[in-house]
Amino acid sequence: MPVIYADVLVALNWLIDYLLLAAVALVLRIPTRRWRMAVASLLGGVCACLIFLPPMPTALCLLVDIAAAAGMIGVAFSFGTVGAFLKRTVVLFTVSTLFSGVISALSLFSAGEWFLVNNGRVYAAVSPLSLACFAIVSYGIVRLYEWITRKRVAAGGDYRLRIDDGAGVYECKALHDTGLYLREPFSGAAVIVVERQAIRPFLSPELADALSLRGNPSTRVRMVPYRSVGGNGLLPAFRPQQVQLCRVGERSTDVTGVYVALTDDLGRGEYEALVGNDLT
Repeated sequence: MPVIYADVLVALNWLIDYLLLAAVALVLRIPTRRWRMAVASLLGGVCACLIFLPPMPTALCLLVDIAAAAGMIGVAFSFGTVGAFLKRTVVLFTVSTLFSGVISALSLFSAGEWFLVNNGRVYAAVSPLSLACFAIVSYGIVRLYEWITRKRVAAGGDYRLRIDDGAGVYECKALHDTGLYLREPFSGAAVIVVERQAIRPFLSPELADALSLRGNPSTRVRMVPYRSVGGNGLLPAFRPQQVQLCRVGERSTDVTGVYVALTDDLGRGEYEALVGNDLT
């Protein structure tokens, strides 16, 4: 059993947790601030000191892991809605499980002397140089994934979206996502996805409440099924009175007749809407 150095333990798990949070942000397209992810991952690094305690029951380890994951998600991305929080937590545990598999594979080549796992925490008796190399390689893998996924999205380009439903005119910057193929199931009309909080002030109170699924039901509201990396579900949508779309530097095109679906967490940074191939 190797001698455990607390500073190496915290630093290693700090690095690992930062990479895990970065992977969650990339998979779910969550706008992030690096200082928040650094603070959140430091929380995970400090929690790694549980390795010094006697072995705990599996159920207790699971509760501690859930509490630590909730804290990290809250600090790194904010808790947001219940659905968004649960989605982020599930992806974090999924990525962590994959990473644990890599750690287990590496331990097979270390004669069982370099890696120690206790109470769900990992310690690796590695040199600072090896730790730095591991960080560079891991970060490179994360950036490669980001480059591949962004290349697909960036192929579409930037658009300006203008939505008028009688209570106000909402304009925003939209992104053409080549992987977006949503359609309203009954009419077959194309669907644009917009952040709920951004467009809500430009909707009538009655429609806004109906779209939140907390007010009185409205015949204007439709539920649009979607499927994504983060999971499946239904998005509330409505058909505005007028919708115009234009590519930056070009003339506007009237696309009235489309549905606008609302989401709590678009995860596209400066963009507040997504449009698919059917409208571009």
